[in-house]
Parts: sequence; C-alpha cells; structure tokens
Amino acid sequence: MDFFFGLDKPATLLDGVAVLTTVFGNVELSIIRSILEGEGIPFRVRDRGAGGVVRLVAGDSPFGCDILVPEEKLAEATELLDAYRNAELVEETDGQTDGEGTET
Repeated sequence: MDFFFGLDKPATLLDGVAVLTTVFGNVELSIIRSILEGEGIPFRVRDRGAGGVVRLVAGDSPFGCDILVPEEKLAEATELLDAYRNAELVEETDGQTDGEGTET
C-alpha cells in the first residue's frame, strides 16, 4: 500500500540535493530544523505522499517527511544529526585543546 501513496521511497530529488533523514513527528522535525538553522545549513522539508494536505488538516502527518540538504553539506549535517540522536555534547572552542578536552 505504501507504493500506492508514494511512501516507499524518498520523493524525487533535484540535482545536488540529498536526503538527510525522514522524520515522522512535529517534535523531531522542529528539533532538527533548529539544529540545522543554528549551524547555518540550508535545508528543505518535503512531505511524503499526501502528508502536506494531512499536516494542514490535522496538524501532523503519519506519512513522514524528508529533510533535504545540499550534497556538499550532507556529511556535516549527518554528523550533527548523529550527535543529537546519540545525545553527545558538541562544543565549540576558539582555542586549542589537549587530548583530554581542556584548553592549553
């Protein structure tokens, strides 16, 4: 039945764009959007199947949506997404650090 609604694979993509992930809820979508916006990574959200219409009517979509990023930013975005999903703290430092995470 997923084939009938176009849910069996990501939507047709434009050249130079890759699927970062597929999410199935507004909370996770909001978190990932915030992470990408905070890092300045451009992205686009594309609803699967009739998800756009369902989201307008019901406020959420069980069909999921794909988060698309430029191919050249895919590795950076994947690293950030993995850090979020693995609950790792990502810290920025202006100085050099020794092997134990303290600045020298």
